[in-house]
Amino acid sequence: MNKHTPGPWVAMKDGKYVTENPWSVDHEDGHDNTTAPIGGPDGQVVALVVMDDEHSENRWDDTELDANARLIAAAPDLLAALKLTSDCLSKCLTGGEVSAALAGRALVAAGEAVTKATVA
Repeated sequence: MNKHTPGPWVAMKDGKYVTENPWSVDHEDGHDNTTAPIGGPDGQVVALVVMDDEHSENRWDDTELDANARLIAAAPDLLAALKLTSDCLSKCLTGGEVSAALAGRALVAAGEAVTKATVA
């Protein structure tokens, strides 16, 4: 399995952990792209969410860009929660035992990851 930059990842704007005033890239033909960098644990950019303002239905609305940035920033958390949940389900389906504490951790991890991915 390939290694990815470890989490946590956060949606960043202008190098800060905020979502207002996204970066904008102007092109020679007059249109621009609005971007939201995704920062890794050391603040390095691990991904860049780009919305082409010319071809977006939400041309003047950053809601879609922010939602995409949150989803991508939550990827390491979602992966960890899915791995934990998968381990619990595998044990259950093969006759193994899963403690209530482990099942509870999986449920909490999944809920927290979904919240990170979806709540502004």
